[in-house]
Amino acid sequence: INFRCLGDWEGTNNDRYLALMDLRGIAEGKPRFRCGMYRVDPLTGRVFVSLSADSTCYNQLRSATDGYESLILTPFPEKSPPGPVLHAHCRFPDWVQGQWEGMQVLRNVLIYKDHSRLQRLSLTCLRRENDTPEDRFIVFSSTHCGEESYNCVWLKRRSLNVMEFQIGSQPSHMYSDTLCHDLQFSDDAWTTQGRDKPTQMFPCPITGDYTGILPENPGLCAKVASDCNNPDVMFYTVSNCANKSQVFEGAAEDSTLSKCQSQHLTYAETHYAGVIVCL
Repeated sequence: INFRCLGDWEGTNNDRYLALMDLRGIAEGKPRFRCGMYRVDPLTGRVFVSLSADSTCYNQLRSATDGYESLILTPFPEKSPPGPVLHAHCRFPDWVQGQWEGMQVLRNVLIYKDHSRLQRLSLTCLRRENDTPEDRFIVFSSTHCGEESYNCVWLKRRSLNVMEFQIGSQPSHMYSDTLCHDLQFSDDAWTTQGRDKPTQMFPCPITGDYTGILPENPGLCAKVASDCNNPDVMFYTVSNCANKSQVFEGAAEDSTLSKCQSQHLTYAETHYAGVIVCL
């Protein structure tokens, strides 16, 4: 079985929907696109997946354990890391410790759940890169599928509640002092994370109501408005320009986590529909 993951979204009863492209479809007469549901057992790490009979999300698909086709994916047992990893005296900074949107940091271990790749990544801190003022750390990386490598992670604090990070683009099977070289990173590869339980909110960067056309899709119009009585709340909707009653995206309430500026532009990280977005 060979699928390409196209995306996932929230379902019911702790299940999530999953859209897949079946790469064996043409050869075996299977539907090219499949819809499924999945659920992860937090105790065992096992993933329960059920697929519908076609591209719809209702044809013989009832839950993550009841569908046209059902699978149980079991993670490989975690191997004991190499000796130098176990005895490394390294700790991630205090400001990054704790629970984030899709990441957890506890002392010297950073665990990141990459939903786009359905991958759980564990990074163990080995050494802080002292040749740069940035928070770059050489780490031992392991996935829930048993893949291991040495790499570098770059942490950047954007505000009290928001951080961004990059993982080096060229992992190595051998430890090297050059893993945190600038060539490992790029300006447009940041992953944004918000605090799971922020302790402080910030006022929105704009006041009043604003409307405009989306540059990438002239047929869609966006509206942004702030709440004068609650300065940390922002309203955001996307609708059909020809029919404003046809709303494609909307948020009754967004809580602003932080503001930051880059190249004369003001960015605001905010909770939107349960996730962190940058406006």
